[in-house]
Formats: sequence, structure tokens, C-alpha cells
Amino acid sequence: MLKSLTAIGRAFGRFTTAAAGNITIIFALTLTVVVGAGGAAIDYIRMMDHKTAVTAAADAAVLAAISSAVEFEKNGGNGVPKLAKDAALAIWLANLKSAGITFDKEPKIVIKKTGKAWTAVVSFDEEYPTTFMNLVGVKTMKMSGEAQAGTTIDKMVTFWDMHIVVDDSSSMGIGATQADMDALNDHPSINCSFACHWADYSKGETDSASIAKAAGIRLRIDIVDEAVDAMISDMKLASDGSNVRAKLWGFNDTVPELVALTKKLDDIANHDIQLYKTPQSIGNTNY
Repeated sequence: MLKSLTAIGRAFGRFTTAAAGNITIIFALTLTVVVGAGGAAIDYIRMMDHKTAVTAAADAAVLAAISSAVEFEKNGGNGVPKLAKDAALAIWLANLKSAGITFDKEPKIVIKKTGKAWTAVVSFDEEYPTTFMNLVGVKTMKMSGEAQAGTTIDKMVTFWDMHIVVDDSSSMGIGATQADMDALNDHPSINCSFACHWADYSKGETDSASIAKAAGIRLRIDIVDEAVDAMISDMKLASDGSNVRAKLWGFNDTVPELVALTKKLDDIANHDIQLYKTPQSIGNTNY
């Protein structure tokens, strides 16, 4: 028995000190690591190819959402966000099908309107199944992405001075619509389609434009004022509050400054644009 134990001990000693076959043993021990790393690289490349195709589908979907929202709104449709979302999902599925890709979950599609601007976000989140890495217990790799689009530029990188010139001459005293013109004609103190007749203010008289306003009759100058307000609203959406200035001018027999150049765009919007008044009804449209 003692001899057997001694023989085993000697054999183990020779094994631990032997140089022959070490490369084979080292290769066997590192083979798992090498194969695992190579397999991980292959799985990652496959996942990235898959993600590229899915990201392209998201890009197409978000553009479809924005263009559809604008088109549906232009045509006066109801439920624009849902219609745009349906359009985006249809484009998403069509792109994945053409790429031969299946996706277990629908993307998250968010469409909203802020002011006059539409924005859309399409995001996806998936657990991509592995092949080689599955052998070492890693069954999936997380894959996510997002695409965004909007109808306005978030931030302007240039500075602008906007000079707005509006016709405030007598011709803008005509009724805004045919109904307004009729109301001016029927009014006992006006009796004309134009509210451009001035008064002797020294005697406390009232001009026809003021009479029309008191009677709730809209003039073309009122429509001009509303158009300027709408322009200012769009300018504010495109501005960060410091890179846009505006100035308001009138246009009659002169070119008067109505509001000086300012960064406070609300000063332009809040200015009450009125007909240019002359001492008497001599007109001021013949430039």
C-alpha cells in the first residue's frame, strides 16, 4: 500500500513538472474565452445591423408623422394626432417588412402641437436575442433608439432685424368684408363703404373710423393688425428671446415709425395699428 502511494506521488510530481503538452492545456483553458469573445463580436455585429434597419424605419415613421399632421390639419381634419400616429405606424411596419425584420413591440409614437409647431418622437426598445453569447448565459442584448422631427427649427443661429411695413392709409378704412361695407353704408353717421372721413377734433367731432370701431364694424386695417400679430407669434417661436428684433412702420403719404426697433416683440403685437389721420379728408393713398 505504501509503495502504491509513493508511486502515485512520484507520478503526480512528474506531471506537475513536465513541460511537454503545456501549450495544449493552455489552449484548452483559453479556448472558451476566445470562442466567447468571438461569439460576442458576431452577436454584436448582427444586433447593430438589426438596429440600423430599425432606426431607418423610425426615421421614416417620424417624418411620416410630421408630414401627415401638417396635411391633416391643412385639410381641417379632426383627431390629427391619432391620424398622424396611424400614418407613422404604417410606414414603420412597411419599412421593417421590406427589410425582412420582425419586431415584437410597437414603437412609442408621441405627436403633439405647441403653438403652431408640430413635433413627433418615435422611440423603440427591444431585447435582441443572442446566439453565441447564449452559451455563456447572456440570452439578450438591450437595443433602443429614438427619432425626432418638427415643423420648426428649435433654435436660430443667426440674428435678424425684421422691419414690418403696413399700409395704414385711407384705403385701409374700407370694410373688411362685404357685410362690413354694407354696415358702413347703412350707418347714419358714416354712409360710405370707407371709414376714412376725419373730423374737426377742435370742435369735439368724431371721425368715421372711431364711429365704426364703436359700432363693432371691422375695417381692413383691423385685418392688417391681426396679420402682424400672427407674424409676431411665428417670430417668437423661432427666437430664443435675444436673436430677433423688429420694427413697425406705417405707409401713407409718409413712412412714419410706429414702434422703434426692439427685442420685445410683444411691443409690436400690442401696438394698435390705426388709420393715418389727416387734418381733413384729403386722402393719403397716392404715394
